[in-house]
Amino acid sequence: MRGTDAEGTRNGPALRPTGRFVSPVGLVAKLGIRAKAMFRMAVRMKVPPPSVGEAEIDSLVRFLNTGN
Repeated sequence: MRGTDAEGTRNGPALRPTGRFVSPVGLVAKLGIRAKAMFRMAVRMKVPPPSVGEAEIDSLVRFLNTGN
């Protein structure tokens, strides 16, 4: 259930605690804290490392805060 409910996995952090809203600053901080680990995982999986721009952060925050 971890990744499918946005609760995170060992490969990526939970993006929004259940029942709480997320802010753009909070999401960037959360992703920044896990950046090195996510980069290492991407290298091991032989995929491009994650990269999220400002517009994508705003869209992701809106999506996460809709409860979807």
